[in-house]
Amino acid sequence: MRQRIAQMLPMDPSMMGAPPMGAPPMGAAPMGAPPMGAPPMGGPMPPPPGKEPLTGPLKGVGDILRDAGIEELVAANPNATDEELADKVWAQYGGDADGGVDPKKVGERAPQEEPPAPEETEAELKDTDQERWKRLPMGKTIGDIMSLGELQEMMKPVIFGAVKKLSTPPAPPGGGMPPMASVIGLHMMRLADRMYPDARDLADRLASLSRSA
Repeated sequence: MRQRIAQMLPMDPSMMGAPPMGAPPMGAAPMGAPPMGAPPMGGPMPPPPGKEPLTGPLKGVGDILRDAGIEELVAANPNATDEELADKVWAQYGGDADGGVDPKKVGERAPQEEPPAPEETEAELKDTDQERWKRLPMGKTIGDIMSLGELQEMMKPVIFGAVKKLSTPPAPPGGGMPPMASVIGLHMMRLADRMYPDARDLADRLASLSRSA
């Protein structure tokens, strides 16, 4: 009789190698813990790829465009023309409104044998954020690296790529709110202007003719 009752009783799951009721599966992270491979809760997130700041002297146009953050600049100034955006970058790194150079705004970065500590990099970037010409090579001005015309020509394809990307934003993660449609529309209009530069003039002329008819 006792043997038959024992056979009828359910076995303890832990005796069969299965986790107790409510416990996570074997090999899974405990409840409340971050997923495998994720940084600890409250810890710093790693920087996105390609966004590491340049800590050495900005020696060329490519370095300056990367340091300036052209995509962020385009996003913050949706109504600005290519020339106006280039003027902003030119002024950031020591140029003046007439396309010349302020001789007092010279670089202060020297070549580095080893990369500086992260806290030193953060402090230097903060100190020079409003005086970016100090990130140029020691003793050099923006005019020693390029002219305003060269900067404008180099920025055109970069701005075009940024506008194209901003006009077709990816779906927001986690079901969040998408970017404002009006902002996306502005970037789409800028993209159309670059792809079909004569289209807006033609549309304006047709509208003028229809009003006068």
